[in-house]
Amino acid sequence: MLKNLRFLFLIAISILALSCKKGDQSTSGLKEQLVDKWFYTSVYLKEYDRNEKLTKSTQLPALVNSDNITFKADDSFTTVLRQEVETNKFESVTTNGTYKVSSLSRFTLTVQGATVNCTLKSLTSAELIFTMEVAPKVTGQPYSLIEHSLHR
Repeated sequence: MLKNLRFLFLIAISILALSCKKGDQSTSGLKEQLVDKWFYTSVYLKEYDRNEKLTKSTQLPALVNSDNITFKADDSFTTVLRQEVETNKFESVTTNGTYKVSSLSRFTLTVQGATVNCTLKSLTSAELIFTMEVAPKVTGQPYSLIEHSLHR
């Protein structure tokens, strides 16, 4: 009987320890991980059919190691994208907005009153991958996402 109680106690402690580790992951922790300057690796437009099967993936222009997005601790962000204004002549375009982490895998970006839903695909010390909805997804309908791949 005492052996069984010890065994149950160990199981209870293990479950408690695991649930505490899960509880440590919070939206504020995710926000802390996002805060930094991230440089673009690639950007893709991904198109899906109504059954959520990828039908087309198109790489969009991004100046690798130049274009960037900076998430700040005050819930704001800045993007700097270089655009070609003439042949071989580029101009930096800066956009400012706010972001809000709503869950461990979702956040929104807002620029000039327009809000876009984003889904976090990967976040490590070196890599950030997230998708943005092109338009709100309607169940049973084709849809498109823009996948952003960045590095520190």
